[in-house]
Amino acid sequence: MSLHLRRRRPHLADPARFQVRDGGPLLEVIDLSTHFRTERGLVRAVDGVSLTLNRGQTLGIVGESGSGKTILSRSIMGLLPKSNVVRQGQVLYAGHDLVGLPERELRLIWGAEI
Repeated sequence: MSLHLRRRRPHLADPARFQVRDGGPLLEVIDLSTHFRTERGLVRAVDGVSLTLNRGQTLGIVGESGSGKTILSRSIMGLLPKSNVVRQGQVLYAGHDLVGLPERELRLIWGAEI
């Protein structure tokens, strides 16, 4: 007799919670900055980025290696280290500010929504 353990599927975010209302943007990034505290001082990886993305639109981020593309996307999603990071600005996803949300709430939208 074999015992099969079933993994529970993670609870997905309530789809109605992230509906775009009144034709507003799906993603709005307002003056987003991400800086890292190091022994040599503050490193400004992302500094004052703003963008708007409506549902159905595609946006490409291009730049040289080390220009901050990955840190920008990780900052938008909230996937940054827990210490020595200064993140400021707003990230609105379907009108909901993601900056400052606890990780457990962000997990509901990672992959399922963003």
